[in-house]
Amino acid sequence: TFVSLNPRTRNTYFHPHARWATGHSWTNLCYELVIPLRLLRLFCLDEYFNSLPVLKAVFFTLWSRLLRSGYAMGVVWLWHATLLHLLNRGDLTDGVSPVTANNPLLFGRSQSERFDNLFTAAQYSMVHLIGDYPIREYNVASRVVLVVGLVMGLAVIAAFTGIFASGFVNCIVKKHV
Repeated sequence: TFVSLNPRTRNTYFHPHARWATGHSWTNLCYELVIPLRLLRLFCLDEYFNSLPVLKAVFFTLWSRLLRSGYAMGVVWLWHATLLHLLNRGDLTDGVSPVTANNPLLFGRSQSERFDNLFTAAQYSMVHLIGDYPIREYNVASRVVLVVGLVMGLAVIAAFTGIFASGFVNCIVKKHV
């Protein structure tokens, strides 16, 4: 049988805002260590559906195509993060739009602190590349980079997903024929 958490605990430990409000204790530490182990339940499903050998076959069959599309994703990500870093590193404004101004998690860091170096810029860049709309107000040049990055990011992610999905379908068809 599967062990599950009660609804209050589930809400507390899977929503970071609620977890920050609870403080730190040994119980919280135990839950934070045990909850990632719940992902191992996915491997139990392999006994019923036999999906891991199919995934392995897809990766070994299409490794060069997946590697090339992964390289394209990395290049677009690095390009986007670098441009956002260069355009926002001198911006000392907070960048919080009036719509999200009531959220206390958005205060305290200026745009220049968010895009201080390439590593912190890469975090924000990844969020924007996967299609999450910026919750900050950016300058005009940054908005252009965000729009172009959104289009290019969605294109390379779609290419990787399409290659993987077609290989998965081909492998399943070969197995059942």
